[in-house]
Amino acid sequence: MKRATCRYLRCLGIAAWFLLLTPFAGAQSRQGQALVDSLLQELKRMSPGDTGRTALLLDLAFESSSISPAKGLIYGAEALQLARSSGNARDEAVAYYNLGANHCVMGNYPKALDCWLRAVVGFEDLGDSIRLANAQLSIGKVYVEQRKVELAIHYYEQALAVFEQWDDQEGVAYVHGDMGTAYFMTGKYPDALMLYRKALAEHQEIGNQGGVAVSMGNVANTLMKMGRYQEALPQFFKAAGMYESRGDRNNYMITLGNIGECYLHIGSGAGAQGKTELKKAVTYLQRCLEIATALGNQTSRQSYSRLLSRAEELTGDYQAALGHFQNYTSIRDSVFSIENSRMIENLTTARDTLLRRKDMELQNRKLAVARLEKRSERLYFLAAFLLLSGAVATGFFHLRTRTRTMLLKASIQGEEEERFRIASELHDDVGATLSSVRLFLTQAEQKSDAGLIRQSKEILDESIQKVRDLSHQLQPGALQYIGLTRALESLAEMISRSGSIRMEFLKQNPEWPDPVGETALSVYRIVQELVNNIVKHAGASWIRLSVLTEHGKNAIRLIHDGEGLTEAGYKEQLHKERAIGLKNIENRLKSFKLTLVFQGAEQEPYITTLFLPTG
Repeated sequence: MKRATCRYLRCLGIAAWFLLLTPFAGAQSRQGQALVDSLLQELKRMSPGDTGRTALLLDLAFESSSISPAKGLIYGAEALQLARSSGNARDEAVAYYNLGANHCVMGNYPKALDCWLRAVVGFEDLGDSIRLANAQLSIGKVYVEQRKVELAIHYYEQALAVFEQWDDQEGVAYVHGDMGTAYFMTGKYPDALMLYRKALAEHQEIGNQGGVAVSMGNVANTLMKMGRYQEALPQFFKAAGMYESRGDRNNYMITLGNIGECYLHIGSGAGAQGKTELKKAVTYLQRCLEIATALGNQTSRQSYSRLLSRAEELTGDYQAALGHFQNYTSIRDSVFSIENSRMIENLTTARDTLLRRKDMELQNRKLAVARLEKRSERLYFLAAFLLLSGAVATGFFHLRTRTRTMLLKASIQGEEEERFRIASELHDDVGATLSSVRLFLTQAEQKSDAGLIRQSKEILDESIQKVRDLSHQLQPGALQYIGLTRALESLAEMISRSGSIRMEFLKQNPEWPDPVGETALSVYRIVQELVNNIVKHAGASWIRLSVLTEHGKNAIRLIHDGEGLTEAGYKEQLHKERAIGLKNIENRLKSFKLTLVFQGAEQEPYITTLFLPTG
């Protein structure tokens, strides 16, 4: 059972890494899509309370990582929610692992690391060392992608120790191969070659033909990078033969392409005597182009067309070289257009999801108000009866009910204004940016203008950052995953990055404990509203946000050099009609037993301190 589990998770890690390092995934994508469609049909037949729903969502998140990682995140998030509600720690850890894989494929490496580190904690608590080792492997691969080789090797060594303890020879071989890749990607080819050869010997010993083929290819690739083309060719030929016998057309194509590149390098450096090698290069690259066309792999067609153009140029067939180069530029522009269309689709999906979530929150708020108003109506009749026996008691109760209703309506009005602001930013800013990108892409397609294409990429990057900042303001991801302290630090960084004001964060008490759950979210919202008020109204040039312990109480303190609120000014503002933000603060203070203290005078910085409840 443990061996099967190990293989399942290792496949997931390899799938994510395969997409990171190579562009050749067309055939696998089509097969994966068929499986995803089958799983979706099964999901539709399930009721919301079906006990097998979590496992099916985990499968969907896993399979979607190589097809549509944005949807894979949705499936993984629902699986995580179900696992938490049922208290299933194993499913929760696997859900974090699958979420990490989808984030990794989308290039969001910080988020992938966060999810995988949570999976590591879960597997450690469960004592599931095999899954733990596979999670550590995935973390190592991301650090390799970020060129942080020392961190990658650290996690690889931890995984290696587990596989050696369990006598998992296949796992040991894969770790040695991954360690070789870490050195390969940072240019340490002799170290990479040693580890790849070690992995090759281990796969040969256990008879893992797939691992043998991959390791041979890695050895040959490293030799090719070192300029040892004659040594690389026999390894490539052996790997190609194994892939062909296994019916793996994709890797067979890649290996033939490497053979063609070797002959191209040999021929280009041999002068007039290199014509034979150059003709061999043309033959192998032409075969690769045919396979890529049959597989419908546009990225591979682009790469091999460019190499063929170079090879034909060196042989002196300039007509053929020109034809391949024109084919290369045509495919390149087509691939760029498709990639940007996908990016625009992902941004649009994120926007629509955000608006739907805000609509649901608003409807829930309105429903809460309606229920409160109905309850208030009943209380009014009761108050009329009680007025005969106790006017003072009835008046006090009526005042408290009106105060609660006023605070709740103020909260809803704030939600309405926030929703309007979000819609305006998405429509006026992100919407306009996407329209500009579409216009630039149309012009670039007509003119083949590299400048317009580069400008489109820059605008898309800016739009992505704006959507991420907006999403962070609505529901800070750091708060959910790594606690209030890190979330406050992230808020300070985001305010400073905006350029409107300089803001710094200090943790004066290293042992300061993070509140959790709804208390943490309410504290964050209070601080966020106070900071927004300082930025908008105080005229300050700097803000210092710190967490500390004072008089035995944990607290959060804001200090700035602008014109701030006093205790009397705060109470006066609460009674004004438009003071929605302050009323929301007051509502949260009362709900979670928090205390807000204002201090400030002329010639001194203004200080606002939020004391958290003890215990």
